Amino acid sequence: LRRIPPVLIEWLFRAHQQHSTTLAYDDYLSAILQLLSGLDQFNPASSILYLLYNAGLITATQGAHLSLLFVDDSAMLLTGCTLHDTHSAIRGIMSSPGGVLDWAMTHNCEFGIEKFQL
Repeated sequence: LRRIPPVLIEWLFRAHQQHSTTLAYDDYLSAILQLLSGLDQFNPASSILYLLYNAGLITATQGAHLSLLFVDDSAMLLTGCTLHDTHSAIRGIMSSPGGVLDWAMTHNCEFGIEKFQL
């Protein structure tokens, strides 16, 4: 895989267990909410952790002419001779076994597909 030392994985797991937050606005203060995923904001390790987290997404986009990742943003560039060819290539990368949607499912990731541009 990514050759991350098990001791580091165990430390990260422990460091991100039992995270919680409250929502506060105006005169409202929510009950404590348990967080099931995500990284601490302002944690200096966050950018490195995102690189490790997103590394598999580059593999899932094989076939794209260009794949870019920056923290929690991603982009891929595909071209085709026709709109149909391009759409088929995108569909293949997204929905093929081991593709982007499979990666997202195993990484607790949700894409804003309504933002996609063709």
